[in-house]
Amino acid sequence: MGFLGGLFGGRKAPRKGKFVKAIDIMQTMSAKSDLRPTNKIGIVCNPGTEDFFKRLDRELTTILMGHPATKGTRFQLIDDAYTSRWIVFDDRDVSRLTNAAVLVANAFTEREYKKRLLAVAVQVEYERRKAYWIYSYKRERFYPFIPTGEKTRDGKAEIRLGEMMERAGVSVERTLELWYPLWGIPF
Repeated sequence: MGFLGGLFGGRKAPRKGKFVKAIDIMQTMSAKSDLRPTNKIGIVCNPGTEDFFKRLDRELTTILMGHPATKGTRFQLIDDAYTSRWIVFDDRDVSRLTNAAVLVANAFTEREYKKRLLAVAVQVEYERRKAYWIYSYKRERFYPFIPTGEKTRDGKAEIRLGEMMERAGVSVERTLELWYPLWGIPF
């Protein structure tokens, strides 16, 4: 077992919080609205030169394959054009997908790399197109992001989705100027 596995005693459950609550709400909303969860979640971070980031692929494999709550969740590391690194999780089971994102974020925090975490992008389908629920680590709030092109987005649809999220109980960022676009999400 790698050092990430040791952080969780091999079997400890992921911490519950705003992120997990929001994913639960999303699943409930999908039964009553034009919102559909997909099978992808990505964490974006600023990678460092520390050994943690040099061994990230191997360590993530160890923690995800060794934990019963994430067994079978696939992941991929992707460096984007903005010098950020994405950890993209893929699993048809939303619970395992959520657990994988929480376990990895917890590992960053335990290793004192929380400041390197930027956001989580939860891919959804909204109004029959690709959209994202973005969770900002710095603000600890969600906001919607609906790209329509390489550097364009649908602000009106984002406001509708944001209002729907808030009515459902998701902790939504209230300052629209802080609904930052994450251009180039690799999924």
